[in-house]
Amino acid sequence: MCGLIKGEFYWGLVVGAIAGGLTGLLLAPTSGGESRAWLGEQTRGAGEKVRLGSEQVAGRARELVGRGRQLVTQLRDSDAEPQQEAG
Repeated sequence: MCGLIKGEFYWGLVVGAIAGGLTGLLLAPTSGGESRAWLGEQTRGAGEKVRLGSEQVAGRARELVGRGRQLVTQLRDSDAEPQQEAG
């Protein structure tokens, strides 16, 4: 029963998306060419934001990896030092 309800939900989602898209095209206040130009600008802007964000994430990841390597080296070096017995 749950699978049937889930399937009906997704079917309704697809039909609703298509109906919404068609309604938007029919009622758009601009021509198709203007709409495509605007959409292209928005897509390029979003692509640039994604590129900048991914560069920031990659930079931060490199920093964290470097810091992790330093910590591992410090821990390894501290374990390699002979332990003095209290006495």
